[in-house]
Amino acid sequence: MIYKIPIAVLAIIVTVIVVFGVAIYGFGVDNDATRSFNSIFPIFPAAIVEGQLITLADIDQRLSMYERAVAFQSKDAAFDRSQIKKEILNSLIEQKIIVDLLSKRKINQMNPSLDEYSEYIIGSFKNNPEQVFGLSDNSFRDLIIESDLASKVLHVALLSESRNSPEYTRAASLKQLLDKGLDFAEAAKDYSEDENSKFLGGDLGFNTRAQLDPWLRGAALALTPSSTSDVVISPDGYHILRLVRRDPGPPERLELQHILIRGFDFNEYLSKQKKNYRIYSFRRD
Repeated sequence: MIYKIPIAVLAIIVTVIVVFGVAIYGFGVDNDATRSFNSIFPIFPAAIVEGQLITLADIDQRLSMYERAVAFQSKDAAFDRSQIKKEILNSLIEQKIIVDLLSKRKINQMNPSLDEYSEYIIGSFKNNPEQVFGLSDNSFRDLIIESDLASKVLHVALLSESRNSPEYTRAASLKQLLDKGLDFAEAAKDYSEDENSKFLGGDLGFNTRAQLDPWLRGAALALTPSSTSDVVISPDGYHILRLVRRDPGPPERLELQHILIRGFDFNEYLSKQKKNYRIYSFRRD
């Protein structure tokens, strides 16, 4: 009799799991009940990447964030939930691959640090993550910013390894021409690939230290008025910076111009890398 109660409870649990499993995988059921179950029991896989599990709960959590963010912008906005879930799963698969690629390159130290990058990202928001996504700063950092930083660190590492590329060679040649007297604003209009600033002569306006891209910050702060930086690498590509002037503040602000030469297509690179990984997807939709 002592053993009958635990066995009965176990049988009920197994039955519930089987029922939900059949509903989710067999019939593609996706409703409040299945999402609540996945949240309480995050056991059902959405995909496996080289033995690394991605659960349905991982997708549901991020979908909930997406839905909240869309509703924050417009309560009447509509979107294809099935398509968004596919995109979320694809992003989670890429995150697993990125972490593995960083490990293979023995990149264990993030530069900039997660705290520094989080401060930059959260500081750029008009509204805090709690309002938009329903997440605390720490949860937003762990769920979203950390994976974004890993992606950008890998991208910069690859760009740094591509100093023989046509893009880097073009940026280095522009730097030499600027040192010989080429007008920076004219060069930006003619050669920069930043569509937002090139027709303004590369003008980035005034930025405080906290507002500066972490990958560009060190080079920008080291400049003196009218001087130009060496080629600086960020996830956007290869930059040449020029300091127009400093506003002592407080806070101190820098008026900058830049020329951007974009590198290779990082998304295309990831798509090619996927072919080298064993990926098993369990999604119906």
